Amino acid sequence: MKTLLILTAIISVAHVGSRPIGNDDNSLDPAPHGPVATIDFLRKYGYLESGSSNSSETIYTEEKIREGISLMQKFGGLEPTGILDNSTLQLLTKSRCGVADVVQSNDHKRTRRFAIASKGWNKRTLTYSFQNWSPKIGQESAIKDMTKAFNVWADYSNLRFKQKPANTDADILISFRRGYHGDSYPFDGKGHVLAHAYYPNDYEGLAGDVHFDEDEDWWSSSGQPTDKLEHPISFVDVAAHELGHSLGLSHSTDQESIMFPYYQGKLGKTPALGYDDILAMYQLYIQRDIPVGNESDNEEDDGMDRYTSSTSRPTVRPSMTTTTTRPRPTTQVSKVTTSPTITTTTERTTTRPSTAPPTRSTTSSSTSSENENSDSNEDKSVETDYEKSVKNICSNVPFKITFLRNEIFVFRGQYMWRLAVRGAPPPPAYPVTINHLFSPLSHLQRVDAAYERDLDGQLIFFSGSNYWELDGTTASPESPKPLTELGLPSTLKKLDAAFVWEKNGLTYFFSGHQYWRYNETTKKVDDGYPLSMERWGGVPTPVDSVLRWKDGKTYFFQGDDFWRFDDVAVFVEEHFPLKTKSYWFGC
Repeated sequence: MKTLLILTAIISVAHVGSRPIGNDDNSLDPAPHGPVATIDFLRKYGYLESGSSNSSETIYTEEKIREGISLMQKFGGLEPTGILDNSTLQLLTKSRCGVADVVQSNDHKRTRRFAIASKGWNKRTLTYSFQNWSPKIGQESAIKDMTKAFNVWADYSNLRFKQKPANTDADILISFRRGYHGDSYPFDGKGHVLAHAYYPNDYEGLAGDVHFDEDEDWWSSSGQPTDKLEHPISFVDVAAHELGHSLGLSHSTDQESIMFPYYQGKLGKTPALGYDDILAMYQLYIQRDIPVGNESDNEEDDGMDRYTSSTSRPTVRPSMTTTTTRPRPTTQVSKVTTSPTITTTTERTTTRPSTAPPTRSTTSSSTSSENENSDSNEDKSVETDYEKSVKNICSNVPFKITFLRNEIFVFRGQYMWRLAVRGAPPPPAYPVTINHLFSPLSHLQRVDAAYERDLDGQLIFFSGSNYWELDGTTASPESPKPLTELGLPSTLKKLDAAFVWEKNGLTYFFSGHQYWRYNETTKKVDDGYPLSMERWGGVPTPVDSVLRWKDGKTYFFQGDDFWRFDDVAVFVEEHFPLKTKSYWFGC
């Protein structure tokens, strides 16, 4: 009872201090937005630790309740005030995913920008199967939209997704359910909870599975009419989100992320991963050493499977074995459709180069074109020796190197690599084109320089006489901007390097035998610049790249050599230069 009194007081303060309730707020039913419902919500989604099964009798301190409300607001894209204002109360019934937002761990509640809730799958080929589908969108549309959803993740994970016939065992089982359906997480009818999914190896018999609430007004990207749907929900958007859970991701507070817990789908628009989603995929499936194939990957191909990945596949077909069926809940899955099976025509993706996944432009369904045949439509273009050298990070072709978001980025022409560990070879999926990760830079043929701005974390890219400001994968509306906007001369055609110096927190631009010091706060080049590169004792000119490494040290690069700089002595350290490719790239 004490908990309810505290919560009622918090709600009262919110209503006294907030704006009047408008038309939308008047529609709030007191019951689903009252103290009991609020406590239930906070517990259900992990903001309050679960105690007694009777939420109204569990004692929480006012501090804990406010902390829980703040977390709830953070995951809802609201200012975390800890006060239950009208906007916060609306989250109680807003359409969303049914998976908890806060992942409990042994030490802390994990609420990072992107949180990995599972170690992920320990294989690169995952199978999936429909157990049924909703008559609201139909069999064919369900398959096509699910294919698109899988491809959203395939392009950035180096995973292959393989569809199996309906009602057969698979890693990921997909079904439409109503109310109580045998997994202790009942659906609530139309609205609020749209779907839920299970993390890999997280829930016995249900790992990876995805359940959709059949009572929702599901809309297919095939373009079905919306006039008969009260609240149309994009199936492909929800599917893409739930598959993130199936692959091991928990919810994100970043509204640009597919893993944002509340529904943000836009009818007719194919979903795309945010920057944090891509980082999570890199950590789970690119950086980690995962076997290319194992027993569950090597099932006999009976001509009925569909390959739903636009990433590369093994060159040699594996030997065939039988998969052991994993246990499933005994509850009968009610059929939403009377169609007994899924069409089983063989459809495969075009073979891709093993060195790089495709760019975002290939995220559309890769299994529905009658012209796609991996045996006849392979890319038969022959790479020149130079093109091969460009894609070989250990070759002598010039490159640019920088340090962004705690990772090494290497740029060469229109290609790039990401390295999480200095001195380790890049993951086999690389190189990729620049626009594979930074889509606003899709037209660039090269990156001259790049750095992470300390002031706001923006990523700044330079190419030619222009620069771009990116917040993850989104460019500022003003981008590109001319170099002159930074106070650099109009005669300057390009920069060679840029970085933020640990010694004073100021930004430095390098070109030829000169450099400029830039103040991010005043947004001006300091008076008296440019100055000669001779002031950087022992540094060769012109430099190719400059970066500040995680040790706080400054590193200058030219050709295949690099120098570490002593910020105190303002001179290069002894025993340098060293070779870049062996020290940084593991060549």
